[in-house]
Amino acid sequence: MTNCGLRFILCCCGAFFDNGKKRDGGEDDYYTIVGVGRKATDDEIRKAYKKRSRELHPDKIAQREGRSATDQDRLAFQKMKEAYDVISDPNQRQLYDELGLNGLKMLNDPTSMSAEDMYRNFASSSIFARTRLFLAIAAFVFLLLLVPILMCLKVDGYLEDSSWVHLMIPLWIYNALVALGMIQVIFAARSFINRLLARKAMQEVEQGGDEDDVADVDDDMIAAAKAQLTERIISFIQFGLVAAFEVLLFVEVDCGCKDWTVVFAPLYGWLALRVLRACQVAFAVIEISEGVENDPSALYGLMEKLQAKGMARQSILIDIIRIVFLVLVNLKLDFDKNDEDSPDFFDSWWAVFTPVWVALGLSFCFTCFCSGGADPSLYEEQSTENYSPTPETDDSKDSQPQNDDAPVVNTTPDPETQKIDGSLAKSSVKNEKNSPSEETVNPVSAEMNEASSTGSGGVADLPHPEEAKQDSSEEKEMNEENFGEQYSSRSGNCCNQLLIIATAIIFVAKLEYDEGPGSNDGFSAFWVAFPLLFLPAGIFLCLMGCSIYCVSSNEVDELFSETRENEDIENQDVGSKTDNLAKEGLSSVSAEVIQPQPTSPPVPSPSAENFGDELD
Repeated sequence: MTNCGLRFILCCCGAFFDNGKKRDGGEDDYYTIVGVGRKATDDEIRKAYKKRSRELHPDKIAQREGRSATDQDRLAFQKMKEAYDVISDPNQRQLYDELGLNGLKMLNDPTSMSAEDMYRNFASSSIFARTRLFLAIAAFVFLLLLVPILMCLKVDGYLEDSSWVHLMIPLWIYNALVALGMIQVIFAARSFINRLLARKAMQEVEQGGDEDDVADVDDDMIAAAKAQLTERIISFIQFGLVAAFEVLLFVEVDCGCKDWTVVFAPLYGWLALRVLRACQVAFAVIEISEGVENDPSALYGLMEKLQAKGMARQSILIDIIRIVFLVLVNLKLDFDKNDEDSPDFFDSWWAVFTPVWVALGLSFCFTCFCSGGADPSLYEEQSTENYSPTPETDDSKDSQPQNDDAPVVNTTPDPETQKIDGSLAKSSVKNEKNSPSEETVNPVSAEMNEASSTGSGGVADLPHPEEAKQDSSEEKEMNEENFGEQYSSRSGNCCNQLLIIATAIIFVAKLEYDEGPGSNDGFSAFWVAFPLLFLPAGIFLCLMGCSIYCVSSNEVDELFSETRENEDIENQDVGSKTDNLAKEGLSSVSAEVIQPQPTSPPVPSPSAENFGDELD
């Protein structure tokens, strides 16, 4: 077995590799090519291979029939040899029997199949192969929902004899696997840094100790690798804090022997670490070096840093709201556990969740009402009927009416943003100063520009009104497509926010009106997880079932026929543009410069006898 994991995936996704020829004994079936049945033994396969070799070997054909073997004969023998190599190997034969030829090729070389072949195989696959794929997807979804299902059953009182620590065994296994993976990544990053340091030391020795000559591995590369290692270590620490909180939480729910402040301590540490990391980015000083206005990549890097600072400040605000909410929940649980007289604010869970309501309300308003693009109907269509080729001058600009009703936006950017804008302005002014004036233009280049920009009558080639109209329609379609994408994204985000709000409301209602685990005063705990977990999972499975069982060969043919038509149109456009450029280039060259190419003597074509000798 070459790779158990990849083989399992191929078995689950066998519908993409089942081409319908591996079990019907067709011409491409390896068993049919060798001349044996599917249940043949190794001795039978070996005897059949020797027999087929005497029939298809090119030398045997020449001896038996008195003629030289053709390419078709060589291809048949090569195909038979390939079939024997597969079915004579037990592992390859087992994979071929289960996955077929396409699955075997995919296992040996993942890049051997194209997307079109996989879709066509899937469209012609059997119901059994599609059912295996659907069951694999359903099993994966069930594993993701296993822990919430066990928690809901425990809260509803169906698993009273089981403790929370025992029920959360799937969660402990998941945490252990993730921790092992993160540790492996940390050790891999550490070994990578050691290889970089060793490589740099070897380069310094080869260059005679001169660090300036070392160009392959430099200090910046090593610093970046160390920064990545630090980030991974911090992520591992954060994951450990969350896992520790989960352990303390379920132990406290089972025995109730600890204070809730001790239980929430890992979460406080996790949030504090997040805030410290975000503060390093949010309040970092961005230095603008001299000459940055001449480096577009440096300006782009500055804009990325400003965007990172904004996101870090937003993260700090969210983490502060989380800390306030955790403090309120901690106090509420301590008051209920010790039966102490608490303020009226802590008598209701609805009041304790006040930071959650504020955060969800702001997030919903910003997502659904303050984001997204403008309606494409607001874009004014530019009329091309009154198109005039007269160039626009300063006088014409002044004579145009000004729109006094246009809104005036008064924004106060950050000082760092003002510095970057000033750098951009200096860059544009410097480019204008460095641009050659009309008087200093090379006369040869001026003549070439005049010849390329004027037609036969000496008038500049201006766009035709129909071409301008076509450009405006394409721009309008592009605006509509962008608006559609933004509208779809905003609608999806609004739906997500509504599901989160519904889950929070149902959860607080469950806490408020239920007396304890197993009580029948409230409603089932499955309704708490329904909006955010079970409903999306059900919709996902329904869509996957429709996509798996309703795909036909005709739909695949239509899909790839449209793709090929679009590719042909693009190729024709590229070919026509290339021909036009070639014609323009030939027309600009004088006929005297074009010299006739010397003709080479014809190469004699080989005779039939010589050609056969070369093949032999």
